[in-house]
Amino acid sequence: MKCGDFVYHEVFDQEKERMDISHYLPQFGWDVGSLRRSYEPFSFVSTPDHGIVWRGMMASYPTSVPTDYVLAGRLGLRRQLIFNGEMEASGGCSTWGSMASRLAIMQSRLGKKKSKIKAPVGMYNLGNTCFMSSVLQCLVNCPPIQRYFLRDAKHNHLSCQVLRSSNREAPTSPTKSNHNGDSHGICIACEMDRLMLEYYGSTIGHSDITDAVGEAPDPSSCLATSAAIPALPSHDKCGDPLVPSRLLAATWKSGGMKHLAGYQQRDSHEFLSAFLDIMSKHDRHFADITRELREEAKPSSLSSKETARGRSPNDTSEDIVKSLFAGNLRSVLICETCGYKRSQPEPFLNISLPITSETKTIEACLRHFTQPEDLSDITCDLCEEKHPHTKQHTFAKLPKILCLHLKRFDAATNKKITEFVSFPAQLNAGPFLPHWCEVIQGMKASEHAADPDGYNAQKAKSCSSAIMYDLHATINHTGTLHQGHYVANVRVDGKWYHCNDAHVFDAGEGDGEKAVLEAAVGEAYMLFYIRRDAQK
Repeated sequence: MKCGDFVYHEVFDQEKERMDISHYLPQFGWDVGSLRRSYEPFSFVSTPDHGIVWRGMMASYPTSVPTDYVLAGRLGLRRQLIFNGEMEASGGCSTWGSMASRLAIMQSRLGKKKSKIKAPVGMYNLGNTCFMSSVLQCLVNCPPIQRYFLRDAKHNHLSCQVLRSSNREAPTSPTKSNHNGDSHGICIACEMDRLMLEYYGSTIGHSDITDAVGEAPDPSSCLATSAAIPALPSHDKCGDPLVPSRLLAATWKSGGMKHLAGYQQRDSHEFLSAFLDIMSKHDRHFADITRELREEAKPSSLSSKETARGRSPNDTSEDIVKSLFAGNLRSVLICETCGYKRSQPEPFLNISLPITSETKTIEACLRHFTQPEDLSDITCDLCEEKHPHTKQHTFAKLPKILCLHLKRFDAATNKKITEFVSFPAQLNAGPFLPHWCEVIQGMKASEHAADPDGYNAQKAKSCSSAIMYDLHATINHTGTLHQGHYVANVRVDGKWYHCNDAHVFDAGEGDGEKAVLEAAVGEAYMLFYIRRDAQK
């Protein structure tokens, strides 16, 4: 050996893997650490021709990087390469099994359409589970959620399983046993990831897609010839309905959703609220463990007191639910005697809008929701006495996905409210921000709407900045308070589809929008609007 000769060492592969993981999955990346060189006994190998041979000074893998963290990143990287169809980047199909190789080839042929659901597929009713299926249809076909789980693989269920099985608990974990508050070790975010994979696999005709991304390497199954490369499936092989039994069972076992267990009729709004809350906690827990292990992997020279424990001050990442559905209301309370005004934020994931005889449109429902109201006998913090107050809610922060729930079930009268409520395909939420509709200090609620210099709906609509939302999905309810059925309408690539359990068909003529807006007027129960800047 002379100077200039190329010398191979396994540490080169390790460094390439580190760089690939940092590129495809930044959340699993780690900084370069110093490589220790040692004269360990395993540096000597026995050969048939030359006996015991010293391999030289061995550069070991940085011990500061936890093994389970590397394995989780490796599983995530493998899934990304398969979904991107980048077989060359992983050394060719010789490191994958047959199902993974076929999926990668199919993905490469799909080009820009890969990791994007092109049309909805049905979900079998497992016994009064239409409330769940309708909600899942709206979530799965939401482009930002597809990007999170499919394109970016931010919550790979295989990686999460590795980290959860390592018995590590993040600082924000509800219990020391597991992050669900129960004894089953269920992760709703993982089940959502599995469902997204199965849903996407059905749309492209790859029914075993979940097994493909988790398939163990099998060099003997490499597709050696072009004749073995599968053709894209025909249309009649795509779109088989799913059986969401695994996710249903997970919700029954999860600590925050056990009240929804069983085959009784349930409320889809109640399911959505509980499902988003639990998925947010589980996804956040996964991110907390990942961050904790990333801090452990930091070289000592790069560590600091701020990042040694808990969250890095520069870490502004959010879980999938908070980043898309979370908004803030501004609650204002004004004393009518001294004029003292106090306000506080109130977070929300969805908004429940009352229905009255005057709220004929969704805009009217929002105006009614943000309208100030008079309260009596409220203790003023400044006067320290009970006086009449004016209270009002406005939208301080609007979410990327605005979910509006129409309160059609009246427990007081034990009846369903069937009032006519229309809704637009495009909604401007700008007029409902505090700057345009918040009550003026010292003004009573009764004077607020009548004052020409105060709040005026038309004035706010014309002067406020437009914050436009596009209708993405609706959930409709037919029947009575005690017995009914839920269906969903979803918009995919500008076309509307009607999802009724396992049956999916075009919503109407053309793009189907007119049929959705007209047919759901008396039955609309939940509306999903996506902010335009979140659709890109």
